[in-house]
Amino acid sequence: MKAAASTAPASLASPGLGASFHRLLTAAVSTRFADASRTTAFALLAASLSTDPRVISAVTAAAFLPWLLFGLPVGVLVDRYDKRRAFFAADFTRCLIAIGLTVAVLTGHITVVAVLVCAFALTTLQTVSDSCFHSLLPAVVSKESLGQANARLNMAQSGLGQFAGAPAGSALYTWHPYVPFLGNVLCFLTAAAAVRGLPKTLPPSEAETVCEPAPEGQSPKASSLLGDLKTGLHWIASTPLIRALASTVGMMNLAAGLYLGILPLYALHTLHMPAATYGLLSGLTAAAMLGGNFAAGKLISAVRPAVICRWAVLIQIVGFVGLATAPSYEAALPWVVLDGFTAGLWNVPGMTLLMEHAPAEIRGRVMSAYNTLAVSAVPLGTVLAGLLAHWSGNRTPIVAGTVCLVFAAGLFIWTLRRADDSTADAEENSPLVES
Repeated sequence: MKAAASTAPASLASPGLGASFHRLLTAAVSTRFADASRTTAFALLAASLSTDPRVISAVTAAAFLPWLLFGLPVGVLVDRYDKRRAFFAADFTRCLIAIGLTVAVLTGHITVVAVLVCAFALTTLQTVSDSCFHSLLPAVVSKESLGQANARLNMAQSGLGQFAGAPAGSALYTWHPYVPFLGNVLCFLTAAAAVRGLPKTLPPSEAETVCEPAPEGQSPKASSLLGDLKTGLHWIASTPLIRALASTVGMMNLAAGLYLGILPLYALHTLHMPAATYGLLSGLTAAAMLGGNFAAGKLISAVRPAVICRWAVLIQIVGFVGLATAPSYEAALPWVVLDGFTAGLWNVPGMTLLMEHAPAEIRGRVMSAYNTLAVSAVPLGTVLAGLLAHWSGNRTPIVAGTVCLVFAAGLFIWTLRRADDSTADAEENSPLVES
């Protein structure tokens, strides 16, 4: 075996975050800014084309549905190929789509169907870039720095990406509808350039195609796509703590989908929020997420990450109750802040636990499977939000989201307790434990 195949580059062994991390950070923030600004611009664009809640929720669903359809196979492919090249190709292609979208809006040829297609295509490529990114992060920083890197990354994405991007999307759309989509072009170009400059961060033994053991005297056989999918899902299902995380975040994102699916009509029509300030909702959420990321970064060295996650989901229930009962958009703003704070509080310990536990050779498919299980709940929630709002008003989906969060909290506490009991039993029965 070659020495390079078993030894990571020297830069990976250093405890600092390093230049590779900052390139990855630049790509992540640029992409997050583009996604945040486009999301608010898409919401306003869709609301200008239709007032049917089913149409609005369909646009939101189209922006998340690719995770349900492609998230798992993308994770397998990420493990098989060069992650840097896949990341670059995905963001560069998104740049080309953004150019077409800008031209359509500028010339007045945009339609609801075109919005749906673009939202679906951009998120499909996002499944590639996100899976590559999450797989690359543990390789560009040391294990000791992973918690710090996650906290810094989430803070940068929330602060520079989401907080700045969401208000910018609505403000730029109000100025000229095509401008936020033109901004997407520049952001995706920046991200692609940053990723292109990354060194080969993974040791060859981790970057090569996964192979099945071969009988003696025969060549190894590449494992099947279905087999690799099963490996990632089986690892999550057989790891109690990660299974608890995946199950709970799925329910939390179902609640998020119920909220996001109706948010444009809820904010603009029920709470009577001016269109020019619509991005304030996402901006406040991002600022609060930044606070949650910061708090989690401080707490994670002293408090078990799973305990932080437990409190995050419990507090989020309070935020949803406030959102469901707010009489005006001004009264809803504090609850928007609380909801964002708890999301940030969850993200850092949740992703850190997953990255610490996932084996390097299957990390791509594990991260992708986790993201798929989590994000795929959002389009289900948005579609349900449109139906519930059509039948019984714009507040009903948020009430339903509150019920989901209550269930999620109970599920997480129960599964976490079972995981703790299983660990205690294993330690008690271990032959290393003295009698």
